[in-house]
Amino acid sequence: MVGFGTLASEASLSMLHALMIMAGLWSMPGLIAYVDLYNTGISILALVIATGIANVRVLPVTIATIPVIRTSQKVKPVHFFYAQINSVNAYLALLIVKQEIEDRRLLTQYFVAYCIGTLFLGAAGLILGMTLAGSVSPEILRILIFVTPLYILLLATSSRRTSILLSIAVGGLVVPYAQTVSADWGVVIGGVVAGTIAYFMARRWRQST
Repeated sequence: MVGFGTLASEASLSMLHALMIMAGLWSMPGLIAYVDLYNTGISILALVIATGIANVRVLPVTIATIPVIRTSQKVKPVHFFYAQINSVNAYLALLIVKQEIEDRRLLTQYFVAYCIGTLFLGAAGLILGMTLAGSVSPEILRILIFVTPLYILLLATSSRRTSILLSIAVGGLVVPYAQTVSADWGVVIGGVVAGTIAYFMARRWRQST
């Protein structure tokens, strides 16, 4: 969030404004879309739609997370709170700790604590980024935006699930090529293709063993 703090400062957002947007969107693509479009003069509705589309990538993660931590088959208001504070980091951490914690209630408590802790650390990073924005080269601070995807990659590689490891390996081959085919849709197309290939490879691997 240090890198986003720099972008928010360049967009002339106040610290309170940036913190509220961070808590409301809580996804780097949506946050970057917001600061890029904030000063362009577009309508509030268009801004909401643009950031919403940018945040669609979190929907599959939430769909996969909620069944792991819910203790009832009924949809409860608290599930929407879980969806709001969820992140890719939290989901990957949940997959890892799920192998050691079988009690759903303990798993839910771990998830909530992890998410809230991440939110507080994100807020601290945002404040730090906005504070340093005037004294440190913006190019250096923007590099920190890539720390999050790098951390997610390292966290995913620590998983013992064959499907996740295969997704990383196949994605590393497919996504760069897809990006050369379409700069706008390369990540989406490459991710879907790589994930599908990894799924069937993992399925064949389980059947053979």
